[in-house]
Amino acid sequence: MKRGPKKFFYGIFYLVFFGLLGLGFYNTFLKSDASCFDGVKNQAEEGVDCGTLACGRICLPVDIRPVAQSGKVEVAALGQGKYSLLVLVANPNVDYALQSFDYKFEFRTTAGEVVKTITGSSFIYGGEQKYIAEPVVETGVLDASTVSFSLGNEKWAKASEFEQPKIEGSTKTEIGETGIKVQGLMRNSSTINLPIVTAVAVFTSDSGEFLGTASTQVENLNAGDSREFTILHPLFPGSPEFISSVYIYGERP
Repeated sequence: MKRGPKKFFYGIFYLVFFGLLGLGFYNTFLKSDASCFDGVKNQAEEGVDCGTLACGRICLPVDIRPVAQSGKVEVAALGQGKYSLLVLVANPNVDYALQSFDYKFEFRTTAGEVVKTITGSSFIYGGEQKYIAEPVVETGVLDASTVSFSLGNEKWAKASEFEQPKIEGSTKTEIGETGIKVQGLMRNSSTINLPIVTAVAVFTSDSGEFLGTASTQVENLNAGDSREFTILHPLFPGSPEFISSVYIYGERP
């Protein structure tokens, strides 16, 4: 074999040899395992880092809109360092729901320092608006003039797989010497059993000022069943005229 072709042959051989050696070293020691956070569509992912089977979360469209509060956080002073908090949360996505999300109310000083945090969790169906209420929050001497709301740790689902149950209800409000009583009847008109149904009463003045809120829960409301419920609230200082509105939210299993 002539010297020129022989050099070329050995050059190709060593190039392939060291290339394979480097590739083996990279795959063994440097390449990270496939995951749902590597920015690459791999494993059994339906999209980049998403897919129910591979990552435990659905792939969302690029035009998904955030679930967020609608309007300000309503704060009602109950006296003796106690407050009621209420915020309306809206899901503008008709085809997508949040099976669960975490939320928090934060009390802040005028300098922006967080001095008290109230946390919780909830859910919201596709296209739904719902109230998140904290009927009684004890703050002591804290100033409740600045309260913020935020949500996170969202678990999305297709609305067709997390449909809003149909719940019918009727209520009446009575004012006694010691307090306000809202009595009602709720009926589960859907075809599934509901482990928890929450009734939230919102009290406002004739002018629309938020006065307070109260709630109650009914457990295991089966399909087709009806259940009575009662919501209690103390009398408002000064005994103002008020309007009571009741909102019923059924949580799917």
